[in-house]
Amino acid sequence: MLLREHDAIRREHRVRAQDPLFQADYRQHRPMVERSIAWMTRKSRRCHPPGAPCPGSGP
Repeated sequence: MLLREHDAIRREHRVRAQDPLFQADYRQHRPMVERSIAWMTRKSRRCHPPGAPCPGSGP
């Protein structure tokens, strides 16, 4: 088995993710992160400044 240089970091992150305080913080903020990504990928009004044309709407 070949271990890469980042293997130790990944193991540390997996251990940290088991911490109840980490999980609570993650659950608190994750929905907003998901929502923000969805808004940006669906050409939502939040992607561009008010009054500016939507991206990809033509010249």
